[in-house]
Order: sequence, then structure tokens, then C-alpha cells
Amino acid sequence: MTCSPVLPHTVFDNGLVLSIQANKDGAYCTPRYTDGPYSTMEVGISREMVNTYGIPTSLIPYQEGGPSAHLYIGGVPGDWDVEDWTVFPYVPVKIILRLMEDLGVQSTPWRKEPLPWEYAL
Repeated sequence: MTCSPVLPHTVFDNGLVLSIQANKDGAYCTPRYTDGPYSTMEVGISREMVNTYGIPTSLIPYQEGGPSAHLYIGGVPGDWDVEDWTVFPYVPVKIILRLMEDLGVQSTPWRKEPLPWEYAL
């Protein structure tokens, strides 16, 4: 199954918005650089979302730089990139599905077709 390089964001019932990506174009997913099935996916969160909702605790172990790292993209802690996003690479799809179940999903690009990670379960 082919996933587009950048999918629309997933909006949760509480208003939290995450970018959940898996593709062959370099996203931090397993497998990488091939079409799925995917067992892990890349999750992104904006500084605005962190400031409003915090980080979902299930994502903390996967935070780029480790769970004790500051939220940043770039080489310096606190140095946000232009879009103010940080990445949680290689998050197991089971964690993502549990997060969706716990928070409820208002909209996601995955609802129009079978979830790509379902093929890996």
C-alpha cells in the first residue's frame, strides 16, 4: 500500500492535532523507504499543541533525542524550526491505535480506507 508523503493531520476529540505519517519517502517508519505494511510510524506535534494539551504520555518514550530531551527540531534544545514541530520517530502502530481509542478521533486521513498499520498487526 502506498501512503502519500504528507497526509492531513489527525484531529482528536479533545482538539489535539498530530501528524501521523508512514511512507517510502523517508518518514521515520518501519519499513522505511518502501511501501508498508507499517509496524511503526512517525508522529509529529507542534509547539502550540504541546503548550495547550501537553505530550500524550504514550509518546514520550519515542521522543526524538529520548524522553528527557527538550522538545525541539534542530541541533540546539529550544531551537524550534520554522514550523515549530517536533518528531516522535518509530512509534509502534499499536501505541497510535491505543491513543486514538483513548482520545477519540474527530478526523483522520486513515478513515477513508483501511488503516495502513492494520496490515502489520
